[in-house]
Formats: sequence, structure tokens, C-alpha cells
Amino acid sequence: MRDFANYAFSLVEVGSILAIPWSVLPKKIEKGLGLTILFACMIIGAAANNLLSVNIFVKPLIMLGLFGVFSEMIFQGNMCTKIFYLILGMYIVGASEMCIANIVFSLPQQFSSTLINSTLMETVFTLGIKLIVIVCGIIFVRYINKLQPKLPRKYWYILDLMFVVFIEMLQLCIFIESNLTNNNQLSNNLKYVIVLSYLILIMGIGVIYFFGKICWAYERQTELEIFQLRSSELDKIVSYQMHMASELKNIRHDIKKHMANVSHLLDGAQVGQAREYVDQLGERLDNMKPVIKSGNSIVDVIMSKYSAVCKSKDIELILLVDEVPKLEISPVDISAIMDNLLDNAIEAVLRSNLEERCIEVKYFSYKGGLAIKIKNPYKGALNIQGEKLMTSKSELDTHGYGLKSIKTAIERNNGDFKYYIEKESFTAVVILPLK
Repeated sequence: MRDFANYAFSLVEVGSILAIPWSVLPKKIEKGLGLTILFACMIIGAAANNLLSVNIFVKPLIMLGLFGVFSEMIFQGNMCTKIFYLILGMYIVGASEMCIANIVFSLPQQFSSTLINSTLMETVFTLGIKLIVIVCGIIFVRYINKLQPKLPRKYWYILDLMFVVFIEMLQLCIFIESNLTNNNQLSNNLKYVIVLSYLILIMGIGVIYFFGKICWAYERQTELEIFQLRSSELDKIVSYQMHMASELKNIRHDIKKHMANVSHLLDGAQVGQAREYVDQLGERLDNMKPVIKSGNSIVDVIMSKYSAVCKSKDIELILLVDEVPKLEISPVDISAIMDNLLDNAIEAVLRSNLEERCIEVKYFSYKGGLAIKIKNPYKGALNIQGEKLMTSKSELDTHGYGLKSIKTAIERNNGDFKYYIEKESFTAVVILPLK
């Protein structure tokens, strides 16, 4: 009977641990099959928890490795995030065991003996305490889930290490308490250990609280970086427009001089030089005209700017642009999407060292929305986590804001972002509602 009760407790504990990442992380498999695999993992985990007869400090690490294998089968995302939610679950379960041990060891010996010797009373008491602690744990998980943490991996590693230390410290407290109860002369020391265990529990709660503050601060910092990036892109557009306006003003100011020069060449029968002079002047005027007329002046300026950039870098820019109705999208968001996509495409072409140096841009109406399709050569491995495309740059703390800016602008306008990978080519597709 006691063996069955122990297995049932282990099943509840393993289920509580796996339920935390299940409630937060996206799944690799459909829900029905996922629940079946989750239940199978719970049975295996509970059996392993009961059968492992190793040091109490080593056992949590072995179980964490086993849970890590389970989470890799079921959940998407990077491993350090999965491990954090698993460790958090183990910490909550460890806290429930600590609370049970503290209460039992604090009771008079007569009551504690009666409680331990009665299977029914022990079961009800244990389940009650575990239920209270697990409910508190779920509240913390909901708190973390609302934050939608998107921290760099180094922060996840630090949090993982801290909670592993907390779990081992709780195990140490339980171990010391169980030994001290056998020696009545050390009752005062037992009280100190119980107080210490509660301090460790409070420290863990404090870490979770400050984790939330770190997430909030990081999100604010990310938003600031994205805002600065967008401001920089808009500054480039304004600078480009001012440059074109200045060039046009200069030509208008000097047009009479140019015409006089051409007339002078023709009077001298220098037809070839006159034709070359007119061609150069015409080329200069052509460079100031928008390369497309999409119906959106911001888009026209952006494409004109990148047409010049591609030309300077010996990259062929193929534009297939339809005229679309007026967009109810802010210029800031249009700039965030198109500037960053084109910057990424140019960078990929320059990095690929392929013979094909070409970027294809399509801009057209599609099913009541605006579709922007950018295709470029690509050589190398993409950094894909789950279904999300991540920055491929090594400096993750200082890069990746361009990609975040694209995603933020698309989500703000209820749009959709997809990408397709073919042999040595990458295609990004953005669909935005026209209204």
C-alpha cells in the first residue's frame, strides 16, 4: 500500500514538473498526441524517481537530465529555456517537500509519529501541502508567462544555475533535518535549519520576482533599440530626399548654363561631345527620379534609395511593383519592414560570394492585402529555433534588432511574415492588410 502511495506521489510530482513547460512553451506535436506522450513521460519519470537509489544530491540532477530528454521530444524552443521551466517545477516540488518536512519535524513527537504511522493521514496531509505549494507555483508560472520573457541565453543560464543551487540547498536542509530529529539534544539546531530552509524558499521567490523585473527592463531596452533603429532608417530616408531635392535644385539653377554649353558645342560642330554632355545630364536627371511609382511615396523613396545602393555594390535589383491602394500603415512601420528586409538581403548577397548577385523585389496586391516578396541568394545555415527565424549574427546581444523591428511592425499591423528556403536562395514574404 505504501509503495503504491509513493508511486502516486511521484506521479503527481512528475506531472507537476512537466505541466509547467506544457502550459508555457509551444509544442512540437499536435495536442492529442502530445498529451499521450506527456502521460507516458510521467509514468516513466515516476518509476525512475522511485527506483533510483542514489545520493539525494545526485538524484535531482539525474531527474533533470531525464526531464530534459522528455522536453526535447515535446516542446519547441531553445534548451536553456526548457531547462529553466523544468528546474522551476523541480524547485516548486522541492519546496513542497521541504514544507512537509518542516511541519512534521516541528510537531511534537507524539503527533508526528501518529501522522507518519497512519497511511491515510499521511496521504491526506502530504497531498494537501503539495497542492497548496503547487497552486502557489502555478501562480508564479502565470506571472512569468504574462511577461513573455525573451531574454538572451546567458540570462537563462544564470537562472538555471541559481535554481539548481536552490534545489540542492533545499535537499541539504531536508537531509540535515531528518538526521537532527534522531538526536533530541540538537532540537535548537533543528529550529535554525528550519528557519534557514524558509530563507532559501524566500530567496527563490525573490529571484522569480526580480526575474520579472529583468524581463521588463530588457523589453524596455529592446523597444528603445528598435525605436532608435527606426529613427535611423527614417533619417536615412529624409537625408536621401533632401539630397535628391538639392541635386534637382542645382540642376534647375544651372539649366541655362547647361543649355548654353550644349549650344556652344553644337556651334563648334562638336556633335559627339554635345551628345555625350546631354547623355550625362540625362543620366543625372534619371538618377533623381523614383525607380518605381507604387502609389506610396515612402515605398518609392525606399526603393529608389536601395536601387542606388545595389548599383554601387554591383548587385542587380529586379523590381516588379504594382500600384496599390493607399496604405493605412505608418511610414515608420513601412520603413522598419522594407529597410531591414532589404538590408538583410544585401548583406546576404555580399556574404554569399555566389556568382548570382541579384535581389528580386515584388510588391503587389494579394487577397485584399499588400504582399512584399524579397528573394536573394543565400549561402550558409539559417538560425531557426522552432518555427522562428533568428538572427544569424554571432553577437546576439548587439544584433538582431532589425529582425525584431520587422516582426514588431508586422504584428502591430495584423500582418503575416513567412520565409522559404530553397537551394542557395532565401525568400521573405510579408503580407499586410490594406485597411
